[in-house]
Formats: sequence, C-alpha cells, structure tokens
Amino acid sequence: ADAQKTVEIFERATKASGTDVSLWIAQGCACIWYGNFEAAAAAFATAIKLKPSDPNLWSKLGASLSKAGKNDQAVQALLQALEIKPRFPRARANLGSVFIDQKKMIDACQQYITCLVLNPQCTYVWDILIEDCGFATSKPELHKAICDKDKQQCMRILSMSNPAELPRKGSDLSAAQAADCLKAIGIG
Repeated sequence: ADAQKTVEIFERATKASGTDVSLWIAQGCACIWYGNFEAAAAAFATAIKLKPSDPNLWSKLGASLSKAGKNDQAVQALLQALEIKPRFPRARANLGSVFIDQKKMIDACQQYITCLVLNPQCTYVWDILIEDCGFATSKPELHKAICDKDKQQCMRILSMSNPAELPRKGSDLSAAQAADCLKAIGIG
C-alpha cells in the first residue's frame, strides 16, 4: 500500500510538472525500489526525451529493462549510454550483468574488466567476475587471471585494447535522435 502511494505521488507530480526531469528520475527510482521495473523504464524513457544526452538516464533505462527481463532492449539502452560516454563504469557494469543473464560470459568479462580499469574502486566487480564468469568461460587461463585479480592478464587473454584509451566523451543526441533510439528499443 505504501509503495503504491509513493508511486502515485510521483505520478501526480510528474503530470503536474511534465518537464521536470528530476521528478521523472525520482519516479523511476521509486518504481525500481518497489520492483515495478516496467514503470521505471517508462519513467526513465520520459526523462530521456527531456534530457537525451544524459548517459546516466540511458544506463538507468538499461538496468530497468534488464530487471524487467528485457535483455535485448537493455543492451540497446546501455550501448546508447556508452555511445554518449564511452568511459562510463556503471553502464559497463550494467552491460556486464545483462551479458551474464544472456550467458555471454566473454562479453561480460570484457565489460567488467573495462569497468575495473576505468574505476579501480569498483572492487565488487572482482567478486562478480569470480562468482559468475570465471568458471563459466571456456578459458582456464582467464579463470586464473580473474582469481588472481590481474587486470592486465585478463586484458591480454581477452585481446582487449586498453580501456583507459577510450574517449572521455562520445556523441550527443538530439531529442529526435533519442526518440528514434527509444522507438528502436520498443519504448515511446
């Protein structure tokens, strides 16, 4: 009952305001908190229409879609976040999580290692790699490198270029481009 009241309060506020991005973000976060991932995705999609070049919104949309079981759409949203900001560790971690769900372990490892190179403080990512990816790959040497927490060796085994060389900024999106992306994802 409290969850529904909270979401209803945000729905009324967003209807009254319409263009206040922070209210749409708050509504999306409230929906996530209460497990309504499809409503969260809809709120973040609306926020994206108002602020199309915000990689955080695209990442939140991707995470919401993933939680809703829409992994293909989640990948598209997360790739859009990375198109805008290639060196975005949170989007990389979210994409790694989706790839685990899709059983694409090598792809997941690449995203998680990239996350670790870009933000060494994301130490929880090692736990995910050890728990979910290490044994699931067909490369025993990768499992060893993961268990040793050796980023450089992981990058060599995965034939990765140095993620620190990624551009800091990608391309901005216009509102029309964002609308086209959302339509391609199946939202909006």
